[in-house]
Amino acid sequence: MGEVIVVTSGKGGVGKTTTAANIGTGLAAQGKKVVLMDTDIGLRNLDVVMGLENRIVYDIVDVANGHCKLKQGMIKDKRFPELYLIPAAQTKDKNAVTEDQVRAICEELRQEVDYVIVDCPAGIEQGFKNAIAGADRAIVVTNPEVSAVRDADRIIGLLEANGLGNPLLVLNRVRPNMVKQGDMMSVDDILEILAIKLLGVIPDDDNIVISTNRGEPTVLDQQSRSGQAYRNIVKRIMGEEVPLMNLDDMAEQLSRFADVLEQAEDFDAALQKLVCDALTEHQRIIFNGDGYSDSWKEEAARRGLSNLTSTAQALPAYVSTKNIDLFTRHGIFTETEFRARYEIHLENYRKIINIEGRTMVDMALHQILPAAMAYSSDLAKAVARKEALGIPAGTEKKLCKRLSVACESVYEKCEKLHEVLKSVPKGSQETANYHNDVTVPLMQALRKDADLLEKLTAKSYWPYPTYSDILYY
Repeated sequence: MGEVIVVTSGKGGVGKTTTAANIGTGLAAQGKKVVLMDTDIGLRNLDVVMGLENRIVYDIVDVANGHCKLKQGMIKDKRFPELYLIPAAQTKDKNAVTEDQVRAICEELRQEVDYVIVDCPAGIEQGFKNAIAGADRAIVVTNPEVSAVRDADRIIGLLEANGLGNPLLVLNRVRPNMVKQGDMMSVDDILEILAIKLLGVIPDDDNIVISTNRGEPTVLDQQSRSGQAYRNIVKRIMGEEVPLMNLDDMAEQLSRFADVLEQAEDFDAALQKLVCDALTEHQRIIFNGDGYSDSWKEEAARRGLSNLTSTAQALPAYVSTKNIDLFTRHGIFTETEFRARYEIHLENYRKIINIEGRTMVDMALHQILPAAMAYSSDLAKAVARKEALGIPAGTEKKLCKRLSVACESVYEKCEKLHEVLKSVPKGSQETANYHNDVTVPLMQALRKDADLLEKLTAKSYWPYPTYSDILYY
């Protein structure tokens, strides 16, 4: 059974219809069967935003009054086979349908589709009552403006009074620069006033105007930051846990710096203040110590920073939502290109570890062990000759024993590493994790034993340049 979601606002002009169109289109892009229903009778706009204004034959009033069947009133979208629009009537008023009629339409649609997205008209009159009649839950859209937030607060109260508790908030047209300067309400300020759960934040984006004029929802634009924000909202509606977009990325910061410096009367003084403010604000991530030491691990934990110590751990962060959004928003990569680079990095890591592991086994078995065992054998012969002459050979015995123990350890680890490299699991990230957790630690242990053999084996026997050769010759 499907779900009916009403998108409402109270105040007009906050992006409610745009949000409804993008949510519906985004759900359809995820393979869901979706019906968008415009209940703003007399002032329909959802058909224009969807680019379907020239395909209207019947509308919601015709469906409600039985002038056509429900499926006849559903206009099929030209992009997705499972996306439909029931448009509002253009020449009627809000009283042309009743709450019971809308509820009946929603109930019939609920049996046929995954989601019904109802675009609610502005205000709190009959149109609002009609729109919420058949809804299971509500999304409230508002802007970071005092009047819009006040109207949203009023709408939330009415929703709860009509049995639609726990509405979700979409905050539209947010400008991080204005929030930073104190000229716009922050997300936290609005959440404190409205006291409801945040579904998503949509940055102010010229692409929304462009896409609306073209009848192409911005959620389909892979390079639009607002499109990414709507895609994240869609995923949250479907139950996925997706972090909120970081609107204040480096590009935004640099843009803010440029705005301040370009308007400054005293450039040098403004630059000095910007540098001081930025250092103060971002002191949390500045560390001048040894980034490889245990002290940094403790410091990073204290500051609440991540400390990813291997490629296998770091690569999943490479394709985090905020990173994909940053690169797609500025037109550097599409999401597909970005994820392809991630797969290439994973493949490169897997191949390098595999080559290094097999090379290490080959070097140990065919060169290091033969050299160490040859030296150990000669030591054993020297011990036998000395003892035959009654000469003490304690040093040679100890050295020979240490060499034998180290050789045994190297050989065992070579066998184990050989088996480990034959047992690599399938799957890109799974293979990387396996190498990180199993292969690399074993390689490090083998390397430690080989280093010990280098220290114990006479230089004339050792098959490779020693560290001192490399450093001083």
